[in-house]
Amino acid sequence: MRKREQTLLLYQVWRHELGTPRSDDQLVYEEKDDTYHLSVHKTTSDHFILIALFSTNSSEI
Repeated sequence: MRKREQTLLLYQVWRHELGTPRSDDQLVYEEKDDTYHLSVHKTTSDHFILIALFSTNSSEI
């Protein structure tokens, strides 16, 4: 994940395969609206990874 320099909020989620160079990472999601807070969570079954977005008036997973 990468953070914006001004706000320190996360805005990108990247996929990385262990044992490969970071240059091979693939961008999975990018939030262009800096009013949203981005977070990543796993489900209790460990089968899925969720990308959650929150702002003052709305949220999305």
